[in-house]
Amino acid sequence: MDTNADLEELEAQNTELNEFNAVQGPIAVTSRISVQKLCNVFSQFNDFKKQLIRDIGFGGVLAIKTLPKLNLKFSSCLMEKVNPETREILIEDYRAIMFSSQDVSNVFGIPCGAKKISSYPTELSEACAEFKKFAEDMSDKGVHSLKAAEAILVKHLDAESRTLDIDMFKIASVIFVVGHMLCPSSKNEYTTVDYGGALSTTAEISEHNWAELVVEHLLAAVRKLKSDLHTRHSTIHLLGCHLFLHVWHALAHLLPF
Repeated sequence: MDTNADLEELEAQNTELNEFNAVQGPIAVTSRISVQKLCNVFSQFNDFKKQLIRDIGFGGVLAIKTLPKLNLKFSSCLMEKVNPETREILIEDYRAIMFSSQDVSNVFGIPCGAKKISSYPTELSEACAEFKKFAEDMSDKGVHSLKAAEAILVKHLDAESRTLDIDMFKIASVIFVVGHMLCPSSKNEYTTVDYGGALSTTAEISEHNWAELVVEHLLAAVRKLKSDLHTRHSTIHLLGCHLFLHVWHALAHLLPF
């Protein structure tokens, strides 16, 4: 962004945030989203690991840079302006813009494939079963442990590594990205793996619609936020990838939607 665009976006943020604060009053806002954690781990990858990330369709994540701490109050403000039924966000009193799974794919560089991600359990592949065993040995959170996924990601890996280890790395990569940025949960170092079937065949990971998974989680988070605001919770915990809304809001003030 140029200087004028930066100032325009900052002014828009301040205006909307002041309006939100005037209506909602003093509330505390928390979130487990952590772009910094993601960047810290991925920045350590060698070229071989980076290519594996590209192979599963998540290459765009490699380009994400560490961000200043997100303004969670502004995240709340943006989420409150989302209509989860129409998938629109109100930018100004008279203007709303839609967003889709393709938009999420474009922003983060993740797959928007033809295969729908199902939460129904499937038979575990050898790599998924091995990942499950590794995670359960390491933590009582099992496959939900982001620490377990991280432990696999930081292991040495190169072209001479076993296919099983390479597949486990691919599985751990998706879980790590989803858990820390795309679909963060309310628990520390914990992720809800409701997409296990899409990991079973690592060669097909890029064929699934991961961007739609992000949208669905975000819309569920919006509904929860609206409910929490309605019942006047003193502390609000944000779920979903509200980072996307920050990007979309900024683009709305730069591009002629």
